[in-house]
Formats: sequence, structure tokens, C-alpha cells
Amino acid sequence: MLEQETQNSGNSLSQEVRLLIQEGLKQRYKQRTLAQVLSLFDVEQLAKDSGICAPRLAELIAEADAPTYLELTKLGRCLPLNPAELASISRKPPKKDN
Repeated sequence: MLEQETQNSGNSLSQEVRLLIQEGLKQRYKQRTLAQVLSLFDVEQLAKDSGICAPRLAELIAEADAPTYLELTKLGRCLPLNPAELASISRKPPKKDN
């Protein structure tokens, strides 16, 4: 019984640490622009995780074009910021999806 309690505590602690790390990253990302946040990641891996093609991510990193709401939603699934938070750190206002 003690072993199971220790294991449960370890899992709980691990989950709490993970949440603290995510919150710390979230606060750090909020102090940057969307382009700066995206540039922290490997473009190919971010493309794979988000479903947004690498050339399009490169455009967003270069701030050559504004993100769409769908792109912000996709990025919000793999980053600790939700779509509204991502929109707020974008230098270009989001545009409607085509």
C-alpha cells in the first residue's frame, strides 16, 4: 500500500511540475511576438505537429503575412498559448480563413 501511495504521489508531483513548466513557458511566450515564438521551434517539426506547411510557417516567422484564425487554432493545439493569446502577440491582426 505504501508503494502505491508513493507511486501516486510521484505521478501527481510529475503532473504538477509539468503544469508549472507549461505556465512558465506561457508567461515567457506572452512577452514575445508570434514570429519570435515560432522561431524558437524547428520549422519541420512544428509543421508536422500543427499541420501547417513549413513554407507557410516560414512566412509567419518572417512576418510576411498575417496568420489566419485556423492557423492560430492549429498552433494553439501544440503550443501552451491558446488562439486568442497567439492573436494578441501577433504583430499583424489575424485574417479570416479563405
